[in-house]
Amino acid sequence: TIAQAFHRMIFRRGNLVAVVLTIGADPFMKVETARGLALLIDEKALGTKEAIVPTPTSNFTPPADRVKTAVRPTPAATPSATATR
Repeated sequence: TIAQAFHRMIFRRGNLVAVVLTIGADPFMKVETARGLALLIDEKALGTKEAIVPTPTSNFTPPADRVKTAVRPTPAATPSATATR
């Protein structure tokens, strides 16, 4: 029963294209929130705000030996004994 607020800001800084999209309940999601996020992105792009050190990464761990995990091709199919010539 609460109205939905939807804000989208798209801007470009050099070769960076940033999209800020906020969706939330109208009384709680204000345009100032979206503008603040866009300003944060812009400050980091300009280098006026430092990035978090170390940069957060995902928890993905690549396999230690790619040769063992590589997909090997299946052997060529042999003609069936019932195949017609």
